[in-house]
Amino acid sequence: MQIAVISDIHDRKDRLEKVLSQITSCSINTIICLGDVATMDTLQLLLATNLDIFLTFGNAEREPDAMFQAQNEYKNLTVFKDMGEIKLDGKLIGITHFPKRAKNMADLGSYDFVFYGHSHTPWAKKIGNTILLNPGEIAAFYGPQSTYALVDLKTSRYELKVLV
Repeated sequence: MQIAVISDIHDRKDRLEKVLSQITSCSINTIICLGDVATMDTLQLLLATNLDIFLTFGNAEREPDAMFQAQNEYKNLTVFKDMGEIKLDGKLIGITHFPKRAKNMADLGSYDFVFYGHSHTPWAKKIGNTILLNPGEIAAFYGPQSTYALVDLKTSRYELKVLV
């Protein structure tokens, strides 16, 4: 099973649409979003893909209550406020927006993957048996390009992608 991991959209719907176009052309069924979506309008773009969406809040959500309540209406949406734990394809995945929390989760050694955002910098490191990964940013605030990650859960291989 291959999944997409995105973060730090900051309401940049134009860039998100381009990334989603690339993701949906890759036979992806699941997107993990690590926060800073910002608004319900942007979340609606994710939901319109009809893919399974797992979302954890960042520090720049402007409508967190509406986003949290949206999971009652959309069966393909699961929302975590600070951090979450997901089991997909036999792999245990920890998700959070915040780097320190992610490092603490990875140090536990109980996760196969820990994904986080916030720094806007694509980065990955193996800590014990855990892959700690930041997909970078959709917003392209700190660089000229949007970045995201594709992760193959079966092989534990990942690829940091740049929007072309």
